Amino acid sequence: MKNIRDKIQQLTTGKDDNMRKIIFAISVLPLVLAGCGYESCPQVSSDPNILNVHLVPHSHDDVGWLKTVDQYYLGANRDGWYGWEEVQRAGVQYTLDTVVTELYYNLERKYIQVETAYFWRWWNQQDQETKEIVHLLVQEGQLEFIGGGWSMNDEGAAHYAAIVDQMSLGLRILNDTFGECGRPRVAWQIDPFGHSKEQASLFANMGFDGLFFGRLDWRDKTRRENELEMEMVWKSSQDLGLNSDLFTGVLFNNYGPPDGFCWDLLCNDEPLMDHPLLENNIDERMEKFSEYVLKQAKYYKSNNIVLTMGMDFHYQAAHSWFMNLDVLIKHGNGFKVGERELNVFYSTPSCYLQSLLDSGISWPTKTDDFFPYASDPHAYWSGYFSSRPTSKGMIRDAERALKILTQLAFFTKQSREKTLTLEKLKQTVGVIQHHDAVTGTEKQHVTDDYHRRIHLALEESFSVFSLEQNINICNMLNISQCLVSENLEDNLAISVYNPLSRDRTINIRIPIAEDGTYTLQDEIAELIPTQILPIPEHVLSIPGRNSYAKFELVATVENIPPLGFTNLILTKTARNPPKPVKKRKTTLFKLSNNKVQLVYKHKKNRFCLTDKMTGKESNFDLDIMYYVGHRGNNSEFEFRASGAYIFRPDGDNPISFGPPVSVEEYPGELVDELHFKYEEEWVNIIIRTYKTEPLIEIDWTVGPIPVSDGIGKEVIIRYSTDIENNGEFFTDSNGRQLLSRIRDYRPTFEINMTEPTAQNYYPVNSKILIRDEAGSELGVLVDRSQGGGSIQDGSVELMVHRRLLDDDAFGVGEALNETEFGVGLVARGKHWVLRNSEPEVATAEHRLRAMELFYQPLLIFNSQISPEISLNTSVPENLHILSLERIFPGFDPEGEYLLLRVEHIFQVDEHPIYSQSTTLNIRTLFSGLVIDWVEETGLAGNIWKDDISRFSFQHENNYIPVYLENTRREKDGLEFVIDPMEIRTFIVKYSF
Repeated sequence: MKNIRDKIQQLTTGKDDNMRKIIFAISVLPLVLAGCGYESCPQVSSDPNILNVHLVPHSHDDVGWLKTVDQYYLGANRDGWYGWEEVQRAGVQYTLDTVVTELYYNLERKYIQVETAYFWRWWNQQDQETKEIVHLLVQEGQLEFIGGGWSMNDEGAAHYAAIVDQMSLGLRILNDTFGECGRPRVAWQIDPFGHSKEQASLFANMGFDGLFFGRLDWRDKTRRENELEMEMVWKSSQDLGLNSDLFTGVLFNNYGPPDGFCWDLLCNDEPLMDHPLLENNIDERMEKFSEYVLKQAKYYKSNNIVLTMGMDFHYQAAHSWFMNLDVLIKHGNGFKVGERELNVFYSTPSCYLQSLLDSGISWPTKTDDFFPYASDPHAYWSGYFSSRPTSKGMIRDAERALKILTQLAFFTKQSREKTLTLEKLKQTVGVIQHHDAVTGTEKQHVTDDYHRRIHLALEESFSVFSLEQNINICNMLNISQCLVSENLEDNLAISVYNPLSRDRTINIRIPIAEDGTYTLQDEIAELIPTQILPIPEHVLSIPGRNSYAKFELVATVENIPPLGFTNLILTKTARNPPKPVKKRKTTLFKLSNNKVQLVYKHKKNRFCLTDKMTGKESNFDLDIMYYVGHRGNNSEFEFRASGAYIFRPDGDNPISFGPPVSVEEYPGELVDELHFKYEEEWVNIIIRTYKTEPLIEIDWTVGPIPVSDGIGKEVIIRYSTDIENNGEFFTDSNGRQLLSRIRDYRPTFEINMTEPTAQNYYPVNSKILIRDEAGSELGVLVDRSQGGGSIQDGSVELMVHRRLLDDDAFGVGEALNETEFGVGLVARGKHWVLRNSEPEVATAEHRLRAMELFYQPLLIFNSQISPEISLNTSVPENLHILSLERIFPGFDPEGEYLLLRVEHIFQVDEHPIYSQSTTLNIRTLFSGLVIDWVEETGLAGNIWKDDISRFSFQHENNYIPVYLENTRREKDGLEFVIDPMEIRTFIVKYSF
């Protein structure tokens, strides 16, 4: 085999162009090749006196951070966005160009490529000859894809639905382009700022054999090094049991090379020189190298270690890296240190993982997660959970829009060409999951670029459905602005789309002008009750708002079909001004719905909440407050500043804005509202209870946060009750699993009290809740990712906005001091508060309502849509159709195929009914098409389920997984059983 490969190299480097092309064609045939993936791994020694050193050439390429995505790819903006010092010498296109050249001319070399967003852009710019070379390198295992998502997504602020989408996009492209050899076998999360259980579970169910990452709490790392627990089997879901076991390794040096062994345009280390007569430093450098690898080896259980030979945007001149690595391998092999001998070679994370499996070692286990991450005693990376709240809100809207538009493209039978228009939105959603995008930890001009990308992608995607009509999607309903409704002269057609896979009643709010009265009718001309409410002054005055609307028309639209529409007609009947009901001035206010009654006593600033089902009364308090952001120059740990990454309050007692100075009450048949005004006019709260919803809605508006006093402010809302939670609270993991948190406690290491508040903040993507021993519960659902915790018993708090005056010295180089329209940024959002005294009801409520909050309805104006395909019926309430999109797979790009992804949204033992396994019949699911066949794939849709065979590692603990053994997993008449917390993915071949 080696002789054949040498012959290929000889011929392809010759001058005969025709011969080279012939050899290119031959070279991609599997029979000629040594193999890819695990088959291409070098031999390692099992002798404990031989240390196998796996050199992994790589470049970590942020999809935006200090520069925009385009600037990073092209190598632009080297002198800074505004002309100051060099930002980053980074050009990903040069990396891929030079790496491919260097691999091609030396068959021993290897390199890993991670972010598919950059690779795909580069790939589409190459000629056929270069593509054939890359095919050869991939088939030979020299160029290996690791991770493979569109970006390396964050794990704290990203929602699982978007994680699945962005991973699927990258993995399916690699599969369609390179087949099995393009399939990544190892997840590679080297830079995110903490790691979640759900992310690991998703990776396992995508078919990954292992995961490697770089960042974990500094105390956890110290303990793991000392106790040889840097590598482990992560039990990432007790609901899914063994199916979610994932071997996980912590990299020794984060993801950089050993000090002194970096040879790149961005490094200043001296080269390895081994000329026998001229410059020669090889003995000294090998001594230094061996000292480093032996130190690292002390902290790992096997006789294999991995060295990450690369860093951010390295290998732009790959020749310098590979030349020196060649010399390192030449002199490293056989190098002896005492009784140990080094075996140094090019490798990949998958080859390293293979060597660990072959070692037969039993590994420790882990069942919790890696949040929050702290890099020093005063640097808890829990600030980014809430950084840039408007950006996080916009990202969540884009995620939801992608789900809705892929559904609509299928149901309305859009053409192949129009369906493919959604690729730009898919790619944009993939980009903004990056760990310096959804996190809010990028420079301001990069944030602006992300927003521009989202805006353009949404505009292009919505144009798919315009057809001959001039439909309108009002993207500024969050600030009560919609020009098409507020300028209404007579009639306006409105389609309300329900993206959930069950019937649903939805409350909609439509901005209207002040000079009219209105009626709303459904498809059969029946009047729908409405209520008119004034738009509060603090919303009317939001900077940048350009609207005539002074009121909102509220309507309750009942029984909207699953993944379907209800069509309405809004008619302006007269020019009389709306007259919203407003109570006289009082100090006792009442709000109620079908679940609770809330009484607010203004003089005492106290709430009394009554559960209508049980009659039980309880206290409920809402306080809006702020922490003072710690200022510092970061010269020492104790001078660490609060910034984009870091939450470090200056003192642990937040400053309250006090009781509202005035309260306006707006009762009605559909909704009751209280408008709170505070002495500080830049914070405002609206409390709502819709009659049809068993929850309390908190509409918050914060900003512009003043900083002229030299104080950065981190604004929170704290909800307090009489629940005795004894330091325990629960947060979601990327919107799915619910994890127990204990104040001032970590399951695997001891923490100190250097930052009592920040160390108890966790990411909240969907919900946070507390409960007592009897099961009485307070839950708060969020409309975007935020940080939160239970800092005091009986309470939960969530950080909604932050504006700070110092950088925290972790690379972004700017203070988190957002402005817009010449003033501090204004953020507006909402919380849904659930208060239950019945445990079973509480669990069902927070699961079902969280789905409703994420999947907000889409309002389409100037149109009434009648889909050609629909669901026959709602799916069971404990199931959800996570993905529904027409796809064009590589094996048949012209055929009619559907990617269908269905999830069970409950955990084991969470609810007596909803936690049961549920059967779904795909054949009877849709009306309007014929199902030809269904085949299950892995979670990402890139590999057939039957072809997944994952590594199984031995582990030390006698761990008994809590999950349902299900023997009814075979398909029978296209019926599939879905277990708690399971997501099953199918490719459906259909016809009309």
